[in-house]
Amino acid sequence: MKTINVNLGDKSYPIMFGDGICQNIAKIIKPIVKYDRVVLVCDMNTYPLYGERIIRSLEISFDSVCVIPTGESIKTIETVSEIYRKFYECHLTRESLVITLGGGVVSDLGGYAAATYMRGINVIHIPTTIIGMTDAAIGGKTGYDLPHGKNLIGAFHQPKAVICDFSLMRSLPKAYFQDGMAEIIKYALIRDAVMFETLNSDEIPMRDIICRCAEIKAEIVSEDEKEGGKRKILNFGHTVGHAIETCTKYTDITHGNAVAAGMIAEIRIGEKLGITPSDTAEAVLKLFDKMGISVKADYLPEELISVVGADKKRHGDQIDMILLEKIGRAAVYPLSLKKISELLK
Repeated sequence: MKTINVNLGDKSYPIMFGDGICQNIAKIIKPIVKYDRVVLVCDMNTYPLYGERIIRSLEISFDSVCVIPTGESIKTIETVSEIYRKFYECHLTRESLVITLGGGVVSDLGGYAAATYMRGINVIHIPTTIIGMTDAAIGGKTGYDLPHGKNLIGAFHQPKAVICDFSLMRSLPKAYFQDGMAEIIKYALIRDAVMFETLNSDEIPMRDIICRCAEIKAEIVSEDEKEGGKRKILNFGHTVGHAIETCTKYTDITHGNAVAAGMIAEIRIGEKLGITPSDTAEAVLKLFDKMGISVKADYLPEELISVVGADKKRHGDQIDMILLEKIGRAAVYPLSLKKISELLK
């Protein structure tokens, strides 16, 4: 088993990787956190595949499971309210534990409910997707969407552990795999040029790549827990990508495809400004094509900029855009909404 640590003082926690490590999950978590009750939050995809296995390992009752629908469109206050109702029915206390099982939507919603129920109870994430293992389950970001924008409601709530069992990814649909690859490519572009070259090779050591992305995320979060500085670079591709998702009402494009389109848009902004080398977009498009990742998103700049204006990274009339200075290095560049609109055309 490989362990990567997120170092945040008394909020530090391990990210554990292995194959089949969820077979005896109670043995893993009991030394990490004490709890009087536990509720498993999962979705309709993960419960039939892995839910009962986790329940047996945790030795909890069926009534201690909260199964929610799937998809980004269910990241709403209504779903959070349903999770709260289950917490109440299960008589959770401040000494209880929430375990999420699924992708980023599940960890976002379950994590937010844990952050806010009784003003905060412990949570452990068991991600079942590449996005979950490399990004969503790590770092403590939780929340839900509004019709006006993605993740506008949220809280930082660090988990007690993130447990990544590679065996849980064996049934991952192709679309989820491609979404995860888009997030992996993001990490290569912002922090690891060698990884970018590896992704372009014929043989990709997926487990090593996933662990490397988690390591990068852990390093950045350890330095900047609440996105006051360096952590902002993790939003590369997400400013435009989230705007695309909002324009589709979270239904017509996957998160990975939206972020991929956002990365290309933001790379081209950097190229126009002379910050990003002029051949970067073509190099990244070539890799997206190899991975079968679509970047088609036909939206007018005016449509996107109206949503970008509500972005969490806005201050005054400016947005902190993440631009590539080269493959493997990103930096924050504040740009006015007017300038971004001009550059998106």
